[in-house]
Amino acid sequence: MTANYIDRAKALFERAINNFKFSHEKALSAYNMAILKLKSEDLLGALETLDLCIQLDQQSTYNSENLACLLVPNDTGQEITIDEVKNPDLITTAVKARQTLISFIERTKPVKGPRGMW
Repeated sequence: MTANYIDRAKALFERAINNFKFSHEKALSAYNMAILKLKSEDLLGALETLDLCIQLDQQSTYNSENLACLLVPNDTGQEITIDEVKNPDLITTAVKARQTLISFIERTKPVKGPRGMW
């Protein structure tokens, strides 16, 4: 993806998070934004957005088990790859994605990324 497409996608996800009426819609948008940040190598931003996703999904009364698929981070031991998972539950997937990122960040720090050294 070029930077222009990434910026446009981020803007659309931000708008969805801010403007959607229902928490489950906002939560799904936040999850997708987290994956986009992860693909952009903004690991801390992805982690923060996963936290938002989890918070929003916990506020929802919608059954998020009705999703067709989600992109999910996978720690290979050397890098984070993205896999597609069919029929996922959003909250379970977001919590696992968060754990994967935390484990990767703790194991590989210090890492230089868009937010600097951490």
